[in-house]
Amino acid sequence: MKKFLSFLVLSAFLAFGSLSWAADSDTQDVYCELKPITVFSVSGNPGPLIIDQANPSEDPQPVTDGSTWYSFSNNVPGKKIVGKINSAMPQYTKLEINLNAPPDATSLGWVELSDGNQNLVTGINRRKGSYTIFYRFSAQIEAEPFSTTKTVTLTMTDN
Repeated sequence: MKKFLSFLVLSAFLAFGSLSWAADSDTQDVYCELKPITVFSVSGNPGPLIIDQANPSEDPQPVTDGSTWYSFSNNVPGKKIVGKINSAMPQYTKLEINLNAPPDATSLGWVELSDGNQNLVTGINRRKGSYTIFYRFSAQIEAEPFSTTKTVTLTMTDN
């Protein structure tokens, strides 16, 4: 009887134990793709740029604003930022822009805006970040008094 019981226990172990050793598997193919991504935005509008005084025998002092910034995420090398205004500035006046640049890129410093695209930052590679925008408005004393709002368009494009 002892042998029969041992045989029964061994048979049960082999029958049920082998079930836990059995394995079954299958595979899946997972497609992954990262497409070119370039997204660009600017914060709100800068404050008003108002020239209302000058020193005797001098042109009026320029006024500046550095309260806004641009942000981007880009995974494509060789980008640049260009800028323009919707229409030319009045005679004897200038609206200039200066964009801080990412560490691997080059800012062209103060650039006079016109109604045609001007290079502002070149050599932008794979990067993300936010950087300051500076505006400077200047006028010579010969300029006629005026007020206007200019629309500045900044675009990230290929170098």
